Amino acid sequence: MSFYEDLVLQTQMGYSRNRSVYASGKTPVKLSQRAPLSYSEQIDRCVRRIQQAECIVVGGASGLSAAGGGDFYYGDTPSFRRHFGKYADKYGFKGAFDGMYSRFDTREEHWGYIATFLDTTLNAPVRGPYLDLDEILKGKDLHILTTNQDTQFVKIYKEEQVSEIQGDHRFFQCSMCCHDGTWDAVEPVGEMTLAMGEGTSIPTEMIPRCPKCGAEAFPWVRGYGNFLQGKRYDGEYEKISGYIQKNADKKLLFLEPDTQSAGCVLHFCKCRVRFSAGADRG
Repeated sequence: MSFYEDLVLQTQMGYSRNRSVYASGKTPVKLSQRAPLSYSEQIDRCVRRIQQAECIVVGGASGLSAAGGGDFYYGDTPSFRRHFGKYADKYGFKGAFDGMYSRFDTREEHWGYIATFLDTTLNAPVRGPYLDLDEILKGKDLHILTTNQDTQFVKIYKEEQVSEIQGDHRFFQCSMCCHDGTWDAVEPVGEMTLAMGEGTSIPTEMIPRCPKCGAEAFPWVRGYGNFLQGKRYDGEYEKISGYIQKNADKKLLFLEPDTQSAGCVLHFCKCRVRFSAGADRG
């Protein structure tokens, strides 16, 4: 197991253990008692670091999507009701992620929900924080390392600039991992959504199945099933590893946008920035 794979596994296990804490907006981590820099000092420091950097690795996570209106994952929000209300009314779950663990009455309804979930993210416009971040970093040599699966980053940047280490809603895999392959989910999701209409179930014959063994397919994402860690997965790690190795002797900035304290990246004040130790030349 590589360093990155172990890091992802430990992160996923930590999230699972503390899911209720994170869902409530809190953290299980003991925070420093050191007084933070003022708002303006943090902004100035962030801007200065970005200007000085020769290369940037952006660590982008779910806060970017939530801050831009994608707040339906954890709570019973207006956007959750708008997209998933017909399932929430019937089954009582509150939050799109909870719906992924729900026991639906039929497989047809189960897939109706998955299609709704994927369609919601695949067809979402690029959210404001991503556009703001892109504007801030315009012209910089950068690579995105993201745990997001909602395709926001690949709607802005080239595939080779983005490492999606937790999967991607655009692809299906075999639920049994019978072979090392993924395939397009965008077209079948659109067809299932259209066929379902205002109902909650898709036709039986539209349940996507593995072309090799005939088992049901599953979204190529970590967290809900038997996540395929195969060729595509390795390729995502190779992209970020290659970028860091190629730029190891340059002034490399690791940037983690934090939008918890504001709804727009242009105004974030908890931006963690640091240069790689071997490349910081003052």
